[in-house]
Amino acid sequence: MAVQSKLTATPADILYILLGILPDFTDLGALILTHRCFYEVFAAGKHTLLNAVGRNLLGCCFDEAVSLAIEQPAPKSKSSQGTIEPGTSPKICVRSSIVSQLIDNERVLRTLEPLVYGMMKVKKGIPYIADPAGLAQLKSFPRTAKPSTTESERFMTAGYRFWRFTLLQKEKAQKAFLKKFSGIELLELHHFVDKLRDLTWSMWGPSDGDTDYYCIQGLSSTNPKNILRLWTTVLDGGFDEDDFKEYAMEYEDEGYFSYVLSDVLEKRKLDDGLLWDFKPILDGEHEKAVKKLSAGRK
Repeated sequence: MAVQSKLTATPADILYILLGILPDFTDLGALILTHRCFYEVFAAGKHTLLNAVGRNLLGCCFDEAVSLAIEQPAPKSKSSQGTIEPGTSPKICVRSSIVSQLIDNERVLRTLEPLVYGMMKVKKGIPYIADPAGLAQLKSFPRTAKPSTTESERFMTAGYRFWRFTLLQKEKAQKAFLKKFSGIELLELHHFVDKLRDLTWSMWGPSDGDTDYYCIQGLSSTNPKNILRLWTTVLDGGFDEDDFKEYAMEYEDEGYFSYVLSDVLEKRKLDDGLLWDFKPILDGEHEKAVKKLSAGRK
């Protein structure tokens, strides 16, 4: 029997199962274009299949990732936000209109993951791009920085949450957003942002004073896609050190994530020192942080 005939004879529920176990939207899009049988099954169950494949791709980050894509402005929109108020809790489901955002956001965080995770594993100091040894170390991270499955899950979840935070314009909304998370989730979020900040420092160079600090605080409080864009531009030679610093100066007076987080921790009566005592995205440090928080509640 010809392949075309076999597909036509295959029950729709079997084709539906095949579509639902695909690992990502790229494979889904490719398969439904191979034969009308697949396309018809997809069209009939579009919403559930998009969500099934989304869960395959995003795993435990599904809710945060989909919320981010819904809250983001459309790529060509002049609006500063998406279809809902950032930080709110919409009905979390994948629509075809946000698939491209989901794919791109996941790509950004996966590209940043070895770089920022590499910073998490650095034992001493920040490697700087301007230093040949530092540049070699930074370039080695994609090959050498390999997080475990649980570390990767914590990293990606924190990344999506931070990205959602950056969409919020008012401090009141930012605090309300952070208040939704548990103590350990806030520590993981801080760990992500702190090492994203270190990646930004690697482009800037050693600090010369308060102005440098405020610029990096502001710049690293922008979204992860902007940091990755800067990293790629600097690494490719599109920005030299002076160009980068001139750009960063524009963010000197921007809102700082760490200040908002400190206020939220203070309201929870959690010691700010916890932010620096642990590296909770890392497996061993995560367990220590959980125990410390549990002991503090007794």
